[in-house]
Amino acid sequence: MKKSQVALIGILSCIIIISLTVIILFFTVLNKDGEKVYDVSHYVSLKFELDKNGYSAKVAKADNLILSEDLVLPEKVSFEDNVYEIVEIADEGFANCGITSIKIPSTVKRIGNKAFYKCDNVKGNIQFPSQLTYIGDSAFEECTFEGDVDIPATVSYIGSSAFKNCTFDGAVTLPTSISEIKVSTFEGCKNMKGRIDIPSNVNSIGQRAFYDCENMTQLTLTDGIELIAEYAFYNCGMKGEVNIPTTITEVKRYSFYGCKQMKNLHFSSNTEKIGNFAFSHCSNLETLTITANISSIGVQAFGECSKLRTVIINSSSILWAAETASSAGCLYDVTYRQYIYIRKDIINPSDNKVPDYIDRYFQKVNDDPNYPDYFVYSKR
Repeated sequence: MKKSQVALIGILSCIIIISLTVIILFFTVLNKDGEKVYDVSHYVSLKFELDKNGYSAKVAKADNLILSEDLVLPEKVSFEDNVYEIVEIADEGFANCGITSIKIPSTVKRIGNKAFYKCDNVKGNIQFPSQLTYIGDSAFEECTFEGDVDIPATVSYIGSSAFKNCTFDGAVTLPTSISEIKVSTFEGCKNMKGRIDIPSNVNSIGQRAFYDCENMTQLTLTDGIELIAEYAFYNCGMKGEVNIPTTITEVKRYSFYGCKQMKNLHFSSNTEKIGNFAFSHCSNLETLTITANISSIGVQAFGECSKLRTVIINSSSILWAAETASSAGCLYDVTYRQYIYIRKDIINPSDNKVPDYIDRYFQKVNDDPNYPDYFVYSKR
């Protein structure tokens, strides 16, 4: 036999072996340890890992070449006269699949990391199981679906980037059982609409958690939050009023940068520091009160706040930081500021002297009867 014929036979043999292997994989169920392979021809497009002791099953990583249509997962799968309840979807289970709709069974308690990553062909909304407790990192990152996202109260963990860059046109309801909102959880969800209420159990909001959620209409922050990280609400669209919780001592840099619809901002008496660019480009912010314990305001913290006409000063440290237009985070920028209210008891009563910069660009006018404890200065 010629060498060329031997080589051809060898190539054909490899092709047959690979083809048989692929066919076998289309009809497989694995046990929890991944050691045994069983026939499960009644669910040809899915694979399951069985826990024979707990009679539960996990939907294993799927072949994305198979799934390009509606995904309907069963609640149970049977093998050798035993019934196994589906409780988990594996990490990357359906990542990059062309799924057009998702139906997750009510029995599922855990959705793994990147389980539906980049499933961007979905039409319709998504219903989460009532027993769900865990949504993994990037579980739905870059998915497309419709309507509201109502996360059940049973969920105690939502991973980093879980809904990053998702396209959906509704509101988000967060569960009261979570203790933190992780990095980039809802970053880039530009079409997310409605009010966001941060649950009372949340103690930290991670970097970029709601970055660029420009259609968010209102934000409620509750006492108990100890950390709002950098860029957390960068370029968000919440309108009206934002109250910084009493448990926050430092507002981090860029945390509320570019929140163009915010009109009123209130710091608590416990606020001590405001970071660089924290509220820069909040172009609808109108009135601001600097509370007594604020001792540090970073670079451009209130830069380009073009409608911020009135600043109320209760902090001696911030008053005497008035040296230039850019000092104290641009609080004293005469391009925009019209009135400065200074609490009388932070000025030396012997001479009623104010910083030279304020004296140069602002003049004392009649006191405001609504603020009897303040001197009022108007731009010259």
